[in-house]
Amino acid sequence: MTQKIKAIILLAAGFFSLGCQQAFSMDSSTDSRFLEKFAERRAAVGGNEDEGSHKDLYVRGAGSSISGAVGDRSYELYVPPHAVSNMPLLVVLHGGMGNAKQIQEYIGLEPYADKYGFLIAYMNGSPVTKVLSAKRAGWNAGDCCGQPQEKNVNDVAFISNAIKQITSKYNIDIQRIYGTGHSNGAMMTYRMLCETNLYQGAAIYSGTLAIDIDRCPMAAGKPILALHGAKDKNLPPEGGHTKSGLNKKTNYRSQDYTISVFKNSGANYTHIMLPNAAHKPETINADLLAIEGVSLPQKIVSFLHLDNMPD
Repeated sequence: MTQKIKAIILLAAGFFSLGCQQAFSMDSSTDSRFLEKFAERRAAVGGNEDEGSHKDLYVRGAGSSISGAVGDRSYELYVPPHAVSNMPLLVVLHGGMGNAKQIQEYIGLEPYADKYGFLIAYMNGSPVTKVLSAKRAGWNAGDCCGQPQEKNVNDVAFISNAIKQITSKYNIDIQRIYGTGHSNGAMMTYRMLCETNLYQGAAIYSGTLAIDIDRCPMAAGKPILALHGAKDKNLPPEGGHTKSGLNKKTNYRSQDYTISVFKNSGANYTHIMLPNAAHKPETINADLLAIEGVSLPQKIVSFLHLDNMPD
């Protein structure tokens, strides 16, 4: 291993959590070398995960993807082919080291948007490290993650303003705006539930609340689904430091802490611990299929009642 690659790994290890490791094109040779070496390091500590099931994942819709921007921040908006008035909006947040187009490629929500008639906004975080490309992004979810947290990036304002922009351009039912996210994006979705009244509910996977708070009053009465793999070594459901991720300095809050905050807030909080799932969405997907006979995108859509056809 060259000294340059060692330096990249050491720098990145102090700044972020590898929230999602799906297959997508590399932006630079630095990114490629870094991720290759990280995969080797992860395997050495027993952090590999089975791929799980790809059923209903990596499937795109028949509608249109439109790029949007708020200042120097951006998002991708998916509009189904038969858009109607008063449609719901689902806001999707990628994990650490991901980006909007990457999660759009794998999450498999678009066929359901086509069928049931809702829009999907895939938001882009900001650069998560000093050394990798800007497409390796993350969120300031409070205690985590990386450069967004270090610089105190106001991601609550960005997401709020992006939603405002989308609702001004499209006929959105503002009483049916929902959130979902993975890993660092899950943590950011929790923060949005605590600090804004924009979401009417959320479906969250592989993440916990990352702010120090007793209650989130604006979450009262709202349905929240939390899916977490019992074998998650990246962001352990019991909290503490990662066992296989890069963000060694964050002391993650536990799922029990998260449950307590939202129960105290009067939210309709549903927590499902998946016994054979790890951190990757494919493993969450596989365990849902084995236990409930539904895929991850199906679970998100049904829990948030996005499968209710408009009158």
